Amino acid sequence: YTKINKWYPNGKVYVSYDFLSGRKEGKYLHQALNGQVVREGTFVDNREEGVWSSFYDNGKLDSKGSYLRGKYDSTWTYRYENGQISSVVEYLDDERHGITRIYSPDGKPIIEKLYYHGNLLSYRMISNENASAWIPFRGDAVISAKYPGGQPAYEETYKNGVHDGVKKIYYDDGKPCLE
Repeated sequence: YTKINKWYPNGKVYVSYDFLSGRKEGKYLHQALNGQVVREGTFVDNREEGVWSSFYDNGKLDSKGSYLRGKYDSTWTYRYENGQISSVVEYLDDERHGITRIYSPDGKPIIEKLYYHGNLLSYRMISNENASAWIPFRGDAVISAKYPGGQPAYEETYKNGVHDGVKKIYYDDGKPCLE
């Protein structure tokens, strides 16, 4: 094993990992300039393996899930910077597979999408924990949801089966949170 460390100009470690026979192997650690962990996990034979976590500069968890032979292969949980869950995504062999649930910035579910090996099959809105009927995805759609008061909660456009443009998530007062 060779320990690889890369440093910022101020002398703090930027990235650290083990190297074996020209490949990343073992614990991986990436830190921000302030010393906060940005990303951590394990490499096996130069590929991500097992549980990996990413963090915001404030130290709060950004995302967490597992890799299998370098591919997303588990349920990944993503969070807003305020700590609330932003989405829970099921992956199989590096593709979305199963239900993806998207949450508002205050942690309430607003939309679910059903995927099969990376292909979006259907979606539905969730309001006050009540889910609407599944809507078949036909390739061209504006998927949107509103808060109970009528303000926009979520919006994205698909054309010819491909995401087109910016996904938008709003606070419950209608102000943009994410674009």
